[in-house]
Amino acid sequence: MRFQLVEPLKCLFKDEVRELGLELGLPREIVLRQPFPDPGWRCAFWVKSRPGRLEILRNADTIVVEEMKNSGLVL
Repeated sequence: MRFQLVEPLKCLFKDEVRELGLELGLPREIVLRQPFPDPGWRCAFWVKSRPGRLEILRNADTIVVEEMKNSGLVL
């Protein structure tokens, strides 16, 4: 199958993509979600991972997201 990849959002910054998502009517909870983990964490974690560390990182992310929601920073 031959096709050409088109990436219309490639040149947009994160905030611009979020603004576009809201304009398109996507749920705020999805658009404003904190990505987990960001690319840097993922690379560092992959190299240094040991059993149980991923669960610790997931729990920590849950706490951070809950605190952000409670403070009104995200929905």
